Amino acid sequence: MNEPAASPFRELQNVTLVDITAKGIEGFEDKHFYLIDENGDADVAVQDASPDDEIDILEIDGDEAVVDLSYSIDYEADATYDDPDTQSYDSETGTVMSWAPKKQRLDAMNMRGSK
Repeated sequence: MNEPAASPFRELQNVTLVDITAKGIEGFEDKHFYLIDENGDADVAVQDASPDDEIDILEIDGDEAVVDLSYSIDYEADATYDDPDTQSYDSETGTVMSWAPKKQRLDAMNMRGSK
């Protein structure tokens, strides 16, 4: 039997919506973010998380419940990646060397998520 993926919410008991939102922010910021077609990564900081009005109870088993809560997240990501303008190509080894990183702040608003 397949076990469900580990969730940062699993250990919460007798919690409020504020507790769940804080745990959701923590889980979102701890996720690994990567850049498509670039060698780099991003550090993410949530600016705001607003739960939607509705919470769906999916399952109740004894003193445990599985719920679905959707919320909107506004966040900033500080991306660091190899600057293609400072790269050189070594034709003998077939490798590219980057001489300086490029940094950029990205803002994303109203990303909808569900947990």
